[in-house]
Amino acid sequence: MKKDGLKKGGLKQSRLNYLYRKVREADFTIDPGLREIDVFPYQSFNEIPVGPRYYVGQLMKAGFNVQMKIR
Repeated sequence: MKKDGLKKGGLKQSRLNYLYRKVREADFTIDPGLREIDVFPYQSFNEIPVGPRYYVGQLMKAGFNVQMKIR
């Protein structure tokens, strides 16, 4: 049987690794086990700068939760 290479959220593992790297480069904390992204110091999705916002949005589509905590 052939595997199609799809993993969590319908994305290939290589694409997930790319998104993880881009989100980490934006100084956000990502926990793949719990599928959470901590985007401190931002309090809403629209406050995140445009570049990193795209990658965070892609991971949200793949089933990640975004933690926007007031600290």
